Amino acid sequence: PFPALDAMLPTERAKPPKDASAYAFEFAWGGRRLLVPIEGGRTDAAREHPWLRGLAESFGSRTAVLDGELATLGGGEILVFYDLLYDDGRSLVEQPYTARRSALEALGLSGAHWQTAPSWPGEAGPVRQAAREQGLPGVVAKRLDSPYEPGPSTSWLFIPAS
Repeated sequence: PFPALDAMLPTERAKPPKDASAYAFEFAWGGRRLLVPIEGGRTDAAREHPWLRGLAESFGSRTAVLDGELATLGGGEILVFYDLLYDDGRSLVEQPYTARRSALEALGLSGAHWQTAPSWPGEAGPVRQAAREQGLPGVVAKRLDSPYEPGPSTSWLFIPAS
């Protein structure tokens, strides 16, 4: 079993940080936050979302805790993952965002109901513009060197699209 963990929450800010090169920018999907622990090819999240069984089974005996957002895209639900907190029994929460992001991308998560969120280091303006054009609420700026800090954090910034 994994220790109890609260999700890291962004602090709202009207404008992107001036030092954009110190951040990666991701869409805020306007969905519901979901921490997904996976152990022994199973996840408790499948009770509410049965389609997550396939994701859990794809991990086999590997353990993990994924952080993501349940969003409605194209008329259906999809779980967009943007962080990896535990991997094969090893805590990654003290690792910088860049290391956690690399480990998340290495998992190659892509399914009918789940995917890895796109991320653009240093690209505040274009990502915010794309969020606006797609009707998304905004973007989240994540400090490249930040550990995962449960609860509200100034290392993650929510910037409204408009």
